[in-house]
Amino acid sequence: MIRASQLDGMKVRHENGESCGHVFEVHAEKGQVKTLVCGPGGFWQRLGRTRRGRRIAWTEVRSIESGELVIADKGQSGSKPPAGRAKRRG
Repeated sequence: MIRASQLDGMKVRHENGESCGHVFEVHAEKGQVKTLVCGPGGFWQRLGRTRRGRRIAWTEVRSIESGELVIADKGQSGSKPPAGRAKRRG
């Protein structure tokens, strides 16, 4: 078992080793972690200046190894993006 407070500041990386920064926010609902906010944008989001932090669904977390969260590589999560957040086409 891990406490939500232990996730705060933890390094985040993809399975392939690519860094995603550190956890700056943990979002939970009914006692279960739902999403993590990480990366440089997550830092500014924590300070209340922006909403651009990288959100990672808890379902993308594969393991916790040596104090790092390991998440699925891009395109390998198997989770769908949140409804109503379609990408803009230029």
